[in-house]
Amino acid sequence: MKYRENAKRSQSGASLLLIIACAFGLVLLIYGLFQLSMIMGGSRQVRNAVDAGALNVSKKMMEIRVTTDPKYADVSDTNGKVGMSNVNRLWGKAYLINANLEEMQKSGRAGPSASSNGDTAYQLAQNVNDQLFNELASSKNQDIYFHQMAGRRTANLINPGMGIDRTKTASCPIALVDRGDESNLTMQPTQIPEGVEAGKVDKGSKSYMQGYVPMTANNKKFTFTSFHEGEQPHLISDSLFDASRADKAPLDDKGTTIPNAFRQFAEASNGQTGVSAVASAVANPIRTYDMAIPQSYITIHVTNISIWNVDNKFAKAIPYNFKQQRVHGLKDFQTPTRVINCFGTIGGEYQAVSSINVILNALKADINPAMKKLLQRIQCMDPKFTKAKLVKLFEQQQYDPKVLRYYIFAADHSADHTDPNIQMVPENGSLPPWIDPKQWDPQTLDPNLDGISGTPLVTEPTTTDQFAQADQSPGGTPQPYATNTGVMMWKPGTGFNKAVGDLYVQRLTQLYFSSKP
Repeated sequence: MKYRENAKRSQSGASLLLIIACAFGLVLLIYGLFQLSMIMGGSRQVRNAVDAGALNVSKKMMEIRVTTDPKYADVSDTNGKVGMSNVNRLWGKAYLINANLEEMQKSGRAGPSASSNGDTAYQLAQNVNDQLFNELASSKNQDIYFHQMAGRRTANLINPGMGIDRTKTASCPIALVDRGDESNLTMQPTQIPEGVEAGKVDKGSKSYMQGYVPMTANNKKFTFTSFHEGEQPHLISDSLFDASRADKAPLDDKGTTIPNAFRQFAEASNGQTGVSAVASAVANPIRTYDMAIPQSYITIHVTNISIWNVDNKFAKAIPYNFKQQRVHGLKDFQTPTRVINCFGTIGGEYQAVSSINVILNALKADINPAMKKLLQRIQCMDPKFTKAKLVKLFEQQQYDPKVLRYYIFAADHSADHTDPNIQMVPENGSLPPWIDPKQWDPQTLDPNLDGISGTPLVTEPTTTDQFAQADQSPGGTPQPYATNTGVMMWKPGTGFNKAVGDLYVQRLTQLYFSSKP
């Protein structure tokens, strides 16, 4: 009996110990689960904080601005500065200048200063770009924007009242994501000169300069920053960011291509437990611009010259107006054998001249090559301008007999030069202050042009006694006669000095007389 009582007491004690052990294990399990939940909750707090901080960095980077060069004042913001939102606009102008130059070089129409102008345009844009890059890649600037959001958060589940800080040992990687997609710079293929290829992305009814795909003009590399149309700044996956990191997959040798994505690291610790998190976000200005050289201009001038010849030798040159007129060109002209008086009825090629359009179309030839050159350069000012609008512009511009030169430019009263209104104004009219109105001699072209004239764009077949007639007193042998022709000459410009081209139209009437009876 005594043995049985001792066995029962032993079993009861073992059960009690087992119960105590289980209870202690359960307490440990509950404590462990509690600690795990605290860590997981703290991890979520840190994750949320770093997400908010990274997203704020991607938004606030748009506020960073650097001062631009005066040559690029027309593509800066209202304060004369350039940031992420309009840096593509800066590069768009530099690209057009160098694309115009490349076309001029290929056609043999680049003047002595053209090449250096292209080089300077590129270098000035690169200088502004590099200043902006340094500000965007700055850990100091990213710290400020990160703490604006993440600094307000706490990791109470890890250490009550403890804030969340950016990881001090981590760098601030930047990335060039969405390579090959659209930038925030719209374009028209027709504004690119012939022989120059630009990377573009078509999206809906719009075309954009391609982002993060280097393209060349005048043997220089141009890279535009990708921004998806209408897309808000947002978080992106680490894998997408890593595949496009600027330090691991750069697009140029200098490594200063403007980034569009930023990564942030954050951590929180109570001395025993530490939690860290990382987040990446892509920026977007949610605004597009037209690629343009906003403050640029074209000049058009027309001259009519009559050349008076006796015995096939030059005697006199007389300009004439845009109307038919009878001129006593050589009065009591002494020849080796006698004195003659020579007359000409000239200007017959013009009928009821009322506008510039009538004057240009007085050439009995296809003027489309000239119109094409004009349109491409005007689209450097306003890419949405069309040939129909150009014809209407010429039709609306009234002929002024006192004016030899007309200006075509974009009148833009918006603060940031984004609302062009193409106008045509005579040289004695109201020109914008950025055009220096000089009254050049009719035979002298704009010194701001850095191109040279070549063969005529348009040549009218020569006609005889159709638009002009010659007669003399006393008569001569052979009988007097007159020829008429015309040419359109094009002198291009890069736009670096604002001038992008001059169309010079010359009508030539030759009158022939004889000293022989």
